[in-house]
Amino acid sequence: MYDTILVAIDGSPCGQRALDEAMALASAVHARLEVLHVVESGYESGFRDELVRQGQKLLALAKAKADELDVQCTTILDDAEDQLGDVSSAITRTSKRVGANLLVLGTHGRKGIDRLLMGSVAEKLARSAVTPVLLVRPDSGA
Repeated sequence: MYDTILVAIDGSPCGQRALDEAMALASAVHARLEVLHVVESGYESGFRDELVRQGQKLLALAKAKADELDVQCTTILDDAEDQLGDVSSAITRTSKRVGANLLVLGTHGRKGIDRLLMGSVAEKLARSAVTPVLLVRPDSGA
């Protein structure tokens, strides 16, 4: 079914739900899990360094949880500053590089003006990805 599952996390509760779903699915089908955190471009150096540290912490926590569940897991920190494109481009690039055959993403479920202003990485990937995409919605409390 799925050999390699890529989940993108951002530190949000919705991202955590996506990680939980991806881990459960990887465990059920004995797939390798690739956990990706993208550090967006456009921030000044000192703040950017903190974003990288935060991303590394998120990935370490994800790896520890995968180890507890006996899920084969690799973590990836993509520094979008070093690449061309945005977060969705980084996810697409990583998906191709690792040979993912399923993408798992959290979607914040924004509507109306919030969606217009904030955009949606999940929506963009759901429309453009050649790999199947599993969108995980926030629970009612998120």
